[in-house]
Amino acid sequence: MMLFCAFATYYVHRPVDRMDLMTEDLATVARVMAKFRKQYNQWLYYVTPTLLIPWLSWAMYEYAWKNAPEGMSHWLLALPILIGAAVGALVGYHWHCNAVNAAENIIKQIEEENG
Repeated sequence: MMLFCAFATYYVHRPVDRMDLMTEDLATVARVMAKFRKQYNQWLYYVTPTLLIPWLSWAMYEYAWKNAPEGMSHWLLALPILIGAAVGALVGYHWHCNAVNAAENIIKQIEEENG
């Protein structure tokens, strides 16, 4: 799962990393940034729930229900997974917002220069 997500992040960032924002023409920069923003939003709204919710459910089942010691509360064992998921979701959403806002700022600057 981690390798898949790392590869997908690399794939989305690759066109932006290859560009020299100072020398590229504005139409190309705007197009690449718009595609970057679209792919980032698609990842958040479609891929994240499709992959992470079933994976997280499976991890909780395996760790807290299937392999729980006798007499131990299942929810007590699931709590670290849920807390880690919440912290990861907050950090990931913060990074997502930073990346999308940076792309939007660049697109707005280009529109202001051309408009």
